[in-house]
Amino acid sequence: MTEIVDHGVTGKIIKEISEPVGLLMINCTFIEQALSAIFEITADEVYAAGRKVERPFGLDDKIKVCGKIFRNVDTLAHYREAVQSNLQQLKKIKVVRDTFAHGTVSKFETASSVFTFSVVNPQDDHHTLHEVRISADNIGNAAEVSYSLASFFSEARDRFDATRN
Repeated sequence: MTEIVDHGVTGKIIKEISEPVGLLMINCTFIEQALSAIFEITADEVYAAGRKVERPFGLDDKIKVCGKIFRNVDTLAHYREAVQSNLQQLKKIKVVRDTFAHGTVSKFETASSVFTFSVVNPQDDHHTLHEVRISADNIGNAAEVSYSLASFFSEARDRFDATRN
């Protein structure tokens, strides 16, 4: 395997993180699909409650809109605590996902297995950079949590769909 020697990342390290990074990215896709479906499934209740919410586009918007829906629509109150708790976890996982989606390795510390990424802000016109540091262990942890979140939001979507049909 080719080494990215200018940043100290070896083929061994790439191989080690490839699976958890892939799982994280795929799970975030499933989560985003589930949040979109939850928005569509609950739309009638949202509008019946007098709430006006625009259809969310990106994952950030979907997290915000789903949070508002479950905070403000009384008929969904019994799901509120679980959904809000999982949305908070998702915000943390999203930082790791965004780091891989919008960043590049700028440094790797072999002794601690910590990556430093330069991450572009895709939402500003100047594409400003900031640094994010993530250990190999935390990448694995993020993958595990993302799987739990994907399962939760997929099951929630299915429950909401079943109760509305």
